[in-house]
Amino acid sequence: MKKILVSLVVLALCAPAMADVAITAADSGSGVLTITVTPSGGAVVRGVALLLGTNSGDGLAQSASVTGLNTNIDYFATNGVGDVTGDTPNGEGTPAADPAGPGVATLPAADLSLCSGYLDASQGGLPGTATFSVQYDGTSDTEVSIALDTLRGGVVGETLGTVTVQATQVVAFNGICLGDGTGDGNINGADVGGLLATFNKTLADNPGEYNPVYDFTGDDAVNGADIGGFLAVFNTVCP
Repeated sequence: MKKILVSLVVLALCAPAMADVAITAADSGSGVLTITVTPSGGAVVRGVALLLGTNSGDGLAQSASVTGLNTNIDYFATNGVGDVTGDTPNGEGTPAADPAGPGVATLPAADLSLCSGYLDASQGGLPGTATFSVQYDGTSDTEVSIALDTLRGGVVGETLGTVTVQATQVVAFNGICLGDGTGDGNINGADVGGLLATFNKTLADNPGEYNPVYDFTGDDAVNGADIGGFLAVFNTVCP
């Protein structure tokens, strides 16, 4: 019996660590969402594709970058083969990809994919961790959903084990001053142009043109119902 127990202990000590890949997110401030990919236990990561969406708030992704991974696959699909450093791609372009199909994303956007791989002459996997940084712009705290992009294969590699993904992360913004389209702390004639530019625009139909600074009724649309609110604060300063 003792020999059996000793044998089991030896086997347990010699067994390799369980491989897994953890994908976590954090609000890094100033509208930046940071997503970190951390392989462990011998997991070999060769590519990562994530799908980002917006559950609430008006934040829109403006740009994206990545460190650790060096090949922005959809960027090369759109623009052709870019610069390489020796036998290794140098991370040219952006990881922001079209969630509906191949190619780069059209930004700003509420929904986008992130897609990057790791290639080198030794055919090794990701050395260490990878970090995606997505810059959001908005006026209300925005909850971003995060999931594997199954269209692009999610996480690709060998001995990946269990892949876990943090499902949501809130990107916080400072409160807005209604009517102050210029952001100078005053609601005056300089803000009329901004009101006209976003008039009759909605968050659902015109996400790039809808400006919540002029949405006094809070119905995700700027229209005649908001004129009274704008006139009520005209020629005042932000609280």
